[in-house]
Amino acid sequence: MKKNIISKLEGPIFTVYTSFTESGDINYREIETYLKFLFENGVETYYVMPYNSRYSQLYEAEIFELNKFVIKTVKDLNKENLCIVSDSIHGPTKLSLDLGFDAFNAGCDIFASICREKYFSDTQIISHYRQLSDILKMPLLVHEMPFLSGYNSQNFKWPYSLIESLSGIENIVAIKEDAKEVDYGKQIIDLLEPEIRVIFAGRKSYFRDLFEHGLKAYLNGISMIDPSIGFYFWEILNLSDTEKINYFINNVDNYFWDNIVKKYGWHRVNKAYLEAAGLFSRHERLPLLELNDNEYQEVVENFNTLTNRMRDINKH
Repeated sequence: MKKNIISKLEGPIFTVYTSFTESGDINYREIETYLKFLFENGVETYYVMPYNSRYSQLYEAEIFELNKFVIKTVKDLNKENLCIVSDSIHGPTKLSLDLGFDAFNAGCDIFASICREKYFSDTQIISHYRQLSDILKMPLLVHEMPFLSGYNSQNFKWPYSLIESLSGIENIVAIKEDAKEVDYGKQIIDLLEPEIRVIFAGRKSYFRDLFEHGLKAYLNGISMIDPSIGFYFWEILNLSDTEKINYFINNVDNYFWDNIVKKYGWHRVNKAYLEAAGLFSRHERLPLLELNDNEYQEVVENFNTLTNRMRDINKH
């Protein structure tokens, strides 16, 4: 089962965003419409994750509810779709187990866990994931992002010793790597692939540099508005079409990151971009505020330029 699951984690993996109404309720109708949009445009792997899916704005009970809603919707579209859902950003391992059992009973394929407790030792983190593996006995994804030290409150990347130890935990099938450093990413690939799939997040230039080193999967970005963008990038990577890869990165992806994301931040921009595409409303829940109307107009201009550049690429 583990090898079969890992083999399905290839190319762009698509994030599920959480929509809110203007009054702050979860907008399940809009989420369902977006999931159908992704499916109708070729998406087979769906990932409900803590930050893009706004877990920090949700009640604990809503996380259980959202996970089950997405699983059912995705599996109703096609039972062969791969669905990944997550535990909460903070909380005890027992809560992660409860969310994991609930998710697997609902039909999810992989359960993702993020451990945001302050770091004191490798043993602490390994114990968390080993307990999930031993009790759930189902495929797990490790959401790795820089720790906050319990000793000096500094942020730092996961030690290589900890990364390497993940290979000894039976049911771990994947890791979402979130440090966004090429040299560090290469080390992670060397330590874990092919036994554990490494899913990278960040800019396409980062993925270009990692592809020759064994990159197999990445979390989508601008293809949130059109899955064909992600499939196109993965195709030209596999064709080793250097001219097209560099053109796409310099004129499409970097335009997105270096302008609008740099100014307003990824998490607020993703909702605004989805609204510009007519797929989602940009409403958020406090303590996160959506972009105001003037800021949103800048996003629309950026969106229009980017989509025009994609059309130019598709003409050639």
